[in-house]
Amino acid sequence: PSGYWRTWNSSRTREMTQGLNTPLGWLDDEYRINGNGSGANSNGQSFTADLVNVVRKNTCRWITSGTISLTPSGRQTRTIDFGNGNCDDQATVSIGNYSRTITLR
Repeated sequence: PSGYWRTWNSSRTREMTQGLNTPLGWLDDEYRINGNGSGANSNGQSFTADLVNVVRKNTCRWITSGTISLTPSGRQTRTIDFGNGNCDDQATVSIGNYSRTITLR
């Protein structure tokens, strides 16, 4: 009724890299995720997104490595780098030459 809309299309591959058929069941499973997406809204804004080697370990609360990049139309790419595989709550967000360490929740 408001006339506003959003669209989203994505594709991803989730690959189990560790933990299959272990005594711990799903608790020690690890996955690597790669993919991309794009979207738009009724305000004429659009974006693209890319996930590159994002690793999720069920033994850790946070993503442990890989990058997610988001590029809004007409703006610089924003990249979240989750690090080198350590289980911690730290990631680096970069836009152009600017970078900042953030704490994940």
